[in-house]
Amino acid sequence: MALQLISFACTLANVPNGTAIASALGTPIVPGGEYFSSQDVTVLPIFDPSVASAGTGYFMSKGKHILGSYAAAAIWVTRTGTVVSDGYEYPLQQAQLFAPSLLRLGPASIEPLATKFGESDPNMSWLLDGPIALQQNELLQAFMTLQLAPLVVGTDTATVDATKSNLCVTVVLADEILTPPLGEVFWTRINMSASLRAFQWSGGDARFPGNIPAGRYALVGLTCVADTTGIAMRAIFPAQPSRPGVISVADRLSKTNEVFYSSKLGIYGIFEPFAPPSFEFLATKDANDVRMSVAMAVMKIS
Repeated sequence: MALQLISFACTLANVPNGTAIASALGTPIVPGGEYFSSQDVTVLPIFDPSVASAGTGYFMSKGKHILGSYAAAAIWVTRTGTVVSDGYEYPLQQAQLFAPSLLRLGPASIEPLATKFGESDPNMSWLLDGPIALQQNELLQAFMTLQLAPLVVGTDTATVDATKSNLCVTVVLADEILTPPLGEVFWTRINMSASLRAFQWSGGDARFPGNIPAGRYALVGLTCVADTTGIAMRAIFPAQPSRPGVISVADRLSKTNEVFYSSKLGIYGIFEPFAPPSFEFLATKDANDVRMSVAMAVMKIS
């Protein structure tokens, strides 16, 4: 069993032709009408010690299955004219995954799309009833289509700041789903802090509960609260190369997507209390001493 969460994440300024794309997004097709649709925006992979990447994608070192995917985009737009505003808009129209073997199926669109980062019950495109198989050593890529909301009147203008505009596609992969045995499941929560770096996996200072009895435990569910800068969190288990994870939410009142905590993904990893998992986080911007909370659904297996 090997669950793996990977993320394509970058600013619009970092994608190929990012400056030109930003300019096109703010250019109306006709005065007073809709803006151009910027198709096939390449979302770049980030450095990941658990998965090899090259150029615009991740290499599948062994045959994997796509279990689910997530896509979100926050574009910084300054509008002048009838409507004056300066802040994030969410113009994601479409997101797709591409790998050569997917040509046998057609476009692998991500549906439904997320509204924004950190939202409650984030939209995920789950394929648990029919995971898509990827071939060994092929390149997995991610693309987006962006389009701003239409102009109000012909004299209005929109300017996109590519350096503040954030793009992300996250994919849940697996060799197989290892169904946990029947047993009692309990929750334990870990509060921690971390210094986050934009579009990098950053480790947190976790203090694992010291009152868990000796034995072997299976992690069967996860939630993560990491404010509005957070994208995702991953668990790192001793002697397990793959790194499973969860899409994060902004606060304790927000709901994690149910699949991540309902045992539907099977066993994330196995550990003993003297060698617990550690955690790493992905965020859209640099931030120091960010307070985060991870809740784990745990089952004692021996």
